[in-house]
Amino acid sequence: PSLGNIPPLHETTLKLPLVAALAALVLCVFTAAEGVQSSPFANTHPEACTKNHPSCSSRAGSHPAPTAPGVKATSQNTQPQDVLRARGGGRTAINMPDPVIVKPSAKHTASIIWLHGLGDSGNGWASAASELKFPWVKWIFPSAGDRPVTINMGARMPAWADIKGLSPDAAEDEEGTMETRGLVHKLIAEEIASGIPPSRIVIGGFSQGGAMAGFAALTYGEALAGCFILSGYLTMKGKVPTMITEGGKQTPYWQAHGQQDPVVPFLFGQVSAQIVKSMVKALEFKPSHHTHTHTHTHTH
Repeated sequence: PSLGNIPPLHETTLKLPLVAALAALVLCVFTAAEGVQSSPFANTHPEACTKNHPSCSSRAGSHPAPTAPGVKATSQNTQPQDVLRARGGGRTAINMPDPVIVKPSAKHTASIIWLHGLGDSGNGWASAASELKFPWVKWIFPSAGDRPVTINMGARMPAWADIKGLSPDAAEDEEGTMETRGLVHKLIAEEIASGIPPSRIVIGGFSQGGAMAGFAALTYGEALAGCFILSGYLTMKGKVPTMITEGGKQTPYWQAHGQQDPVVPFLFGQVSAQIVKSMVKALEFKPSHHTHTHTHTHTH
């Protein structure tokens, strides 16, 4: 059907039951890294990809550069002045904004890199740091640069890669995906250089961000503490079997998907999880009865 009368696709900020789900996930990951627990994701809440959430206010072609989240991204453990931007822009060929970073309020012993969905920014998820209240964790929320998105008739918006179609067999933007993979790997390398071992680094994301995080983890040279994929899918599926590393196989994966998701169909997420599970040591897939978002029109 014609897309002429359909609003541009963009992914809104999903507000999860974060304390109930991702708090358990983070605790399990980092206790497992210390040898306390054999399965990092064994006790994760089954509804991590869920609940209502407000619409992203950004519009295609008019996304302002993200600003520090301030009080909204802070808590009693994270003061407003602890929210800042990483320096050193120009990480990729796309005009990539600097990440939003929430510094740990205690000794820094672990890091989480969280990728947003299409049309959003790092600020859209920065409140997770205040909700989860892990004083030892440094939170890194990268923001995608604006790029033309084919499915939105070429409108420019924050995207980790172009989206050429809405079906699982649609052509993929390999160049953009590899570009984002390089960004994530560089962020991991920066954390390792600061003294945080891979076994204390988690990467993940929502929807397109989850797809990119999964690809980055599968193709990273060392095993990470974990990778979480919320309402996401497998990208570069034709190349992953030859690109996956031994480290990527050893990283534990946790994927959650809403059974009523009208944006990324549940079956797409489920099949993606089955494919990845056949290649890695551990993947846990958690269905929920929630939707992807209440504002989207397209299936993506």
